[in-house]
Amino acid sequence: MLDIKFIRNNKEDVKRGIANKGYNPEIINEVLALDRDVRRLQHDLEQRQARLKKLSTEIARQFGQKKLELIKEATELSKTISKKKPELNEAKTKLYQLMLRLPNLPAADVKIGKSSEENEVIRTFLQPKKFDFAIKDHLELGEKLSLIDLKRGAKVAGSRFAFLRSEAVILHFALINFAFAKLIKEGFIPVLPPELVNERTVMGTGYLPLGEEEVYKTSDNLFLIGTAELPLIGMHQDETLEASVLPLRYVGFSSAFRREAGSYGKDIRGIFRMHQFEKVEMVSFTLPEHSEKELEYFLSLEESIMQDLKIPYRVVKMCTGDLGVQAAKKYDIEAWIPSQNCYRETHSTSSTTDFQSRRLNIRYRNKDGKIDFVHTLNGTVVAIGRMLIAIFENYQQKDGSIEVPEVLRPYCGFAKIEPLS
Repeated sequence: MLDIKFIRNNKEDVKRGIANKGYNPEIINEVLALDRDVRRLQHDLEQRQARLKKLSTEIARQFGQKKLELIKEATELSKTISKKKPELNEAKTKLYQLMLRLPNLPAADVKIGKSSEENEVIRTFLQPKKFDFAIKDHLELGEKLSLIDLKRGAKVAGSRFAFLRSEAVILHFALINFAFAKLIKEGFIPVLPPELVNERTVMGTGYLPLGEEEVYKTSDNLFLIGTAELPLIGMHQDETLEASVLPLRYVGFSSAFRREAGSYGKDIRGIFRMHQFEKVEMVSFTLPEHSEKELEYFLSLEESIMQDLKIPYRVVKMCTGDLGVQAAKKYDIEAWIPSQNCYRETHSTSSTTDFQSRRLNIRYRNKDGKIDFVHTLNGTVVAIGRMLIAIFENYQQKDGSIEVPEVLRPYCGFAKIEPLS
C-alpha cells in the first residue's frame, strides 16, 4: 500500500509511476477526493467531540435554566456525533478499498516500458550446448523414461496437472534438499509454512484485489497459496521487529496453486505451466536503506544455484510494464531450453519496498526507539518443475538418457537416468 501522505505531496509523480506500470493514473484523483472527504469528516467530528467535552465541564458548573440549555445542546450534539461516526467510517472504508487497488511505484532506475519485450538483458552465463543429435523436449524425454505422466494427471484432476514418477521424484527432492542446504549455510531460517492462508494475508501481500482471477479460494474463505511468499511474509503481520534482528531471512518450501486464468493456450505441452507445482522460496525483512543491496544479494544466490547446476541462463531486469502489482524492482533468471531454442523464466526476485509491510502492519524499531515500516523482498530459490525441464533438456544424451548435474548426485544417489530396457 502506498503512503497517503506521499500521494498528497507527490500527486503527479505517483500518477506517472502508476501510468508507467500500465494502470490508469486517474485513480489518484479519486483517492485524493476521498482523502479530502475523510479529513473533512474527521475534522468536523473532532470539533464536535471537543465541543461536547467542553459542554460536559460547563454543565457541571451551571445551575437552573442555563444548565438545562447546555444539557439540551449536549444531547443534540451527541445525536449528531452518533450519525457522523458511521459516515466517517464509510468514507475511510471506501478510501482503504481504493488504496488497495493501487500498485507499488517502480524504482527510479527501472526502465520505462510496456511489456516483457522491453525488458533489459543484463548478462548471460554459459553458451548453450550444441547437440550432435536430434534433441527431444522434456515431455518426450519424460514419457520415454517414465518420469512424467500427463494423461493420468488429466484423468484425476484435469488439464495442467501431472504425475511425476521414479527418478523424477527423487530428483525433485534432491533439488529441494540442495536448495535448503545452500540457503541454511547462508543463515536463512528454514520454514515449512501453511499452504492455506486467510484473506488478509493474500490482500496484505498484494495478490488481492488485483489478481483475484489467479487464486483458488475455498468455501470457508481460505486461499491456496500461489507461492510461499504469502505465509512467509504474512507470519510477521502486526508485529514490530527490532532493527538488530534485520535482515530477517527465511527459506520455505511449499506447493503452489495458480489458476493461470490469463494463460489460456500458452505452454500447453508438458509441465512448464501447471495449476500445481512445488517451489522453494526465500524472503527477507530488512531496513529500508539496505533493501537495494538485499535485492542484489538475492539475485546472486539465484545465479549461484544456476551456476552450480551448470545450466545456461540470462539475467533480465523487468521494465515498468512487466513489474506486476507489488514489485518496485524485479529481476528474472531465464534458463536456456534447447527444444524451444530460447530462454524461459525459472526464477524471479523482487523488492516490494514498504508496499506489503504497510498493508500487513510490519514495522521495525531502531536503537533510538523510532518505529517505521520494514522493506520486504522475495525470490525463487528453485521452481522444481521448471528446473526439471531445464535439467532434462540440457543434460539429455544421444542414447536417450539424462545425466544428473554433479552437484545433485549426493542428494539423489545416481548420476544418470537410463532408458528403460
